Amino acid sequence: MTIPIAAYQGSLHLNCRKMQFISYLSAINAPVELLFYNAMEKTDELFQQIVCEGKSRYQYNSSLLGKEDLELVGIQEKAILCKDIKQAERSIKDMIDRGKVVFIWLDQFYFAHRVYYLKNHFFHSFIISAYKQEERETFYYLHDFDPDFTGFVDENAMAKALEYSKYPIELVYLDYDPSALQFAQIQSLFQDRMDRNDDTFSLYEWIFAQVDEDMNDETLTKIDHALAMVTGSRYLLSKYLTQVKSGQAVIAQAEYIANFAQLIKNVFIKYTITRKINKEKLKKLILNLKMNEANLKNELQNRQHKILVPKRH
Repeated sequence: MTIPIAAYQGSLHLNCRKMQFISYLSAINAPVELLFYNAMEKTDELFQQIVCEGKSRYQYNSSLLGKEDLELVGIQEKAILCKDIKQAERSIKDMIDRGKVVFIWLDQFYFAHRVYYLKNHFFHSFIISAYKQEERETFYYLHDFDPDFTGFVDENAMAKALEYSKYPIELVYLDYDPSALQFAQIQSLFQDRMDRNDDTFSLYEWIFAQVDEDMNDETLTKIDHALAMVTGSRYLLSKYLTQVKSGQAVIAQAEYIANFAQLIKNVFIKYTITRKINKEKLKKLILNLKMNEANLKNELQNRQHKILVPKRH
């Protein structure tokens, strides 16, 4: 029986494995929103990694969803290392028989929905949630997001997708213990993160300056990826604030910033097509975004966001 796993809204800015972890945990009703206590990426760090170092949003080194964070909500990330494809296939079946789903890196070269199909051998994370036997052949049920893909893949396709793997082949699964949830620790970590937030919003200053320049494709791509990170991280922050029952005003502020960053992102996307832009209007939008970010930062630093611990009966 397959598990219905849908891409978690607002997580598409993350790398494939983190997005899949979040989506799976949401599907099994784990309190994944509490993991977003550190979702708010500083724009200074976005500027450093995406603009200065040239990383894509998928290569961005985020602290979100580390192993230690997973443990805060009762999740243990575990792995089985397999010496060859046959052992990997046996282990996948065994894990699924035990009620687990498997996270595995497969070669995009063999999947028609992926951008590197029949072009490059580039590995991407997939979820395997089920398998079936038909006569002497095994089929594995795969999930992927961005673009969405679900369906059975035969064992020959799986073997090809593992052919260029680095050995040992790593199969990852998650164990969930709801009783291990650490509310107080999450609250403390969130407040500490807010207190140490020294963001100067250098990303917005850089984007503002680019408006008057002749923006090439490389610059536009950096802007696109950086604003995607802003949009996604502020949206996930709003989900955390909602989960811990913060005031509606600060939740709405985080949501507003996420939507406003997306609006500016769309303006730049349109510019890549038309090469037309209202520079003064766009610069006002960027200044407005920066102002709202500063207000949100101050609000989060000047108030205590307490987690309401449910009573035990």
